[in-house]
Amino acid sequence: MSNSIIFGASGATGREILSQICMSPNWGHTFIVARSMAPFFENLPNKDKFTFIITNNILDESLILQKIGKTKIDVVFEVLGCNFNYSEEQMRYIEYECALSTALLAQKLKCKQYSHVTGKMCSKSSMLMLMRIKAEAEDELKKI
Repeated sequence: MSNSIIFGASGATGREILSQICMSPNWGHTFIVARSMAPFFENLPNKDKFTFIITNNILDESLILQKIGKTKIDVVFEVLGCNFNYSEEQMRYIEYECALSTALLAQKLKCKQYSHVTGKMCSKSSMLMLMRIKAEAEDELKKI
């Protein structure tokens, strides 16, 4: 069975990943890193399969490592997202810093897989700031 960490579990993609994990016997334990306890989390079946790491700093690596203890993590899902109402600073934090930090965490944990959700055809020359930031993150992730 595979163990995982999910960053962004309360969004549409994160909820779908959680649903699939709940239905599959192939998944062991999942650690959910979130800023708050979303109502969706309360209705999850098989709650013993989940540990919630609720923190204002979702990139607090020491807290995450403390919570997972000796559990072997096989997959890190980074499905955080923002929208066009966010400031450039907020977009950069979520789409760039979080992507790189979670990828480095996956590398440190020697995970078999790191899954990062991004937009289709992101470009550094896009007219949209969000797409430019996503493209920058994609380029940096390729170097890890």
